[in-house]
Amino acid sequence: GVGVGWPLARGFGGKGYARGAATAALRLGFGELGLEEVVALTAASKRRSRAVMERLGMSRHPRDDFEHPRVPEGHVLRPTSCTAPDGPEGPYGPPSPGIA
Repeated sequence: GVGVGWPLARGFGGKGYARGAATAALRLGFGELGLEEVVALTAASKRRSRAVMERLGMSRHPRDDFEHPRVPEGHVLRPTSCTAPDGPEGPYGPPSPGIA
């Protein structure tokens, strides 16, 4: 699959930028690019990122969660969650004309 992310600088959270960027990326991936799968990864401890994923209709797949190999053992960011939307048949399929 292809990964989607939305890193934001401090002070820009909670303004809808992450959701807007992720929505556009999912529409591009499933619509114009015709991808079958798009996933998002985040540290399990990042509640705000997981909340964005849930608002996007993404579902966590615990069987795909893993310990991130580039994060030191025992670090709070090492446990990583994998989420994915419904796929091309879901709300991010081909966009309406004029929507990127």
